[in-house]
Amino acid sequence: MFQTRGLLENASVTFNGETISTDANGEAFFVGVTQGKNKPYSVSKTGYVSAQGTIDIENEDKTVEVKLNRQKYSVSLSASPQNAGALSGEGVYEYGDSVTVVATPNEGWNFINWTENGGQVSNSAVFSFIIGSDRDLVANFSKTSYTIMATAGSGGTISPSGNVVVEHGASRSFSITPNPGYEIADVLVDGSSVGKVSSYTFDNVTSDHTIEAAFKKKTY
Repeated sequence: MFQTRGLLENASVTFNGETISTDANGEAFFVGVTQGKNKPYSVSKTGYVSAQGTIDIENEDKTVEVKLNRQKYSVSLSASPQNAGALSGEGVYEYGDSVTVVATPNEGWNFINWTENGGQVSNSAVFSFIIGSDRDLVANFSKTSYTIMATAGSGGTISPSGNVVVEHGASRSFSITPNPGYEIADVLVDGSSVGKVSSYTFDNVTSDHTIEAAFKKKTY
């Protein structure tokens, strides 16, 4: 008889032209084994490094202690765009480990999702999974955007007008033009007067804003 011990349940043991799965105790028994020297055996299980060896079978039962080591897998992380956020959780893990990766957007950026091979795997910035293969994850981000609400009273126009979307850190200029026979009375930015200006620029936008142009008829 040939016996293996110390294995995991449902590991595959191949010996003497036969393959047996280990029982709940991690053991496999082979009976009716013919004598011989350097008889090979192999042990495998998904997620573990396979083991091989040889044993001499003579006029006695033999027991072999076999230990399988868990397979190691790597987790690689990248950000898109590269400067959009900080990532943590990259490294080498063993089969069955619980892995948590975290994407933290930089100022002016929003997290979108995690993708792998072009497909979405999570829309949570904190993503946990049980590892069973190499993973190559991409954290996707988008620029934070803000709205500038531009309005003009009767007697003129502001361009652009309406709800104007501006990305974080960008600048946006507005032109104020009176109609014939009118002049600019005042321009209010976020409710405060900036004077009778014909143009105004929001620099390094980091929040929502409003701009309102007022006009009056010319007098002679």
